[in-house]
Amino acid sequence: MVVSLFVAALSLPLIGMIFDLDNTPPNCKPASRPEFAMSLREIVRYPVEFKRYFQDNFGFRSALITLHGKLKYYGLGMSSNQKVLIGENGWLFYRPILDNYLRVYPFSDEELDIWVTLLRNRDEFCRERGCAYLFTVSPNKHMIYPQQFPARYHPAGNPGRLDQLIGRLERDLPGYPMVDVRGILEKNREKERIYFITDTHWTELGALYAYQEIAEELRRSHPQVEIQGIHPIRTQSRSGTGGDLARILGLMHELPEEVASPVDWTARTVTREDGSPLNLPDRNIHETEKIVTRCDEGEIGVAVIFHDSYAISMIEPLASHFRRAVFVWSHEFLPDLVAEESPDVVIQQIVDRKLSDWTPDLAELESQ
Repeated sequence: MVVSLFVAALSLPLIGMIFDLDNTPPNCKPASRPEFAMSLREIVRYPVEFKRYFQDNFGFRSALITLHGKLKYYGLGMSSNQKVLIGENGWLFYRPILDNYLRVYPFSDEELDIWVTLLRNRDEFCRERGCAYLFTVSPNKHMIYPQQFPARYHPAGNPGRLDQLIGRLERDLPGYPMVDVRGILEKNREKERIYFITDTHWTELGALYAYQEIAEELRRSHPQVEIQGIHPIRTQSRSGTGGDLARILGLMHELPEEVASPVDWTARTVTREDGSPLNLPDRNIHETEKIVTRCDEGEIGVAVIFHDSYAISMIEPLASHFRRAVFVWSHEFLPDLVAEESPDVVIQQIVDRKLSDWTPDLAELESQ
């Protein structure tokens, strides 16, 4: 009997795939079955693509991941995935940022020299073309809510990489247009929760606070800018599924979140370039297209904004200042796009962990 049950359990996923018995909603869009083609390139790629398809469509995969996540999370108080750390009070953190939190690998002088050279080159490239350049770093969740990080970890006495970079910029490039949003986030973190418990990102309210700091810097080059959503910000409570970290654990539907979101923070209307509604993606969806916005009430002509997932919630506030704004998901600087658009402003936003896991390419402007 035991052997029969064991064999049946092993066979269940395959049976589910063959007869399409698994109706469990996936936590993310699964890969499609690859088409087989008789070309050397496609033959080489097919095993990799089929493996991805099989892993994503494995029979009862989502249900099994959720079951595993429940057993570990509720039964043992442990994470079922090495990418997720369980912090205090149920807060979840992205494990790859652990070195960032521990501060075990500060910048070397040579690494700082590369970053300063990179940022100087970008600023000079923009100024030579008559546009302002702003650079901002979005803090990881643990930087704003360190008390919620797993208590067993303790940072070393080294300075954080962001503090090192800001200090070097102040020394070598005084007055550089670098926007540090940590101050405004720390000031308001106790009023309302401004980062998700089950997601790596800040909430819409956190994004609005960060936007205000960026807009304040923007006023230095464009004094006509009127910052939107000034206090008091009116909010309403919104409920939703768990975020990207809960999804990794298979607990997206088991760990719902309720957060305060800003409402009526501006009277301006932001649309896509063709006049259609902006309809931004959920924070769990990577938007790969180039988003072009329009705001007739904007004080400034054109902007190019390079960003990552943290800026999704800032797109509408930032776009409200530009009659045309081009948003591109990239942590790199794209000089050809800047030259093509001839913007009044270029904004570059990256998440703090990019200071640890990405090495700048100083050759990005060589062809210009």
